Amino acid sequence: MLFYVAKGLQLAGLLGGPAALYVGMTQADGMAREIGLALLSMLLFYTGRLIETR
Repeated sequence: MLFYVAKGLQLAGLLGGPAALYVGMTQADGMAREIGLALLSMLLFYTGRLIETR
């Protein structure tokens, strides 16, 4: 079960990257929000990577 939670976190992290890019391109003053979303995406992905069982 933990494997699927980890994969879900990784998927959320991977989908957060394009979302951050979209926010950065569509909002005039969105650079801080873009960087925040990108960091959150990285945190989600690597958290999933760390708890993934092998």
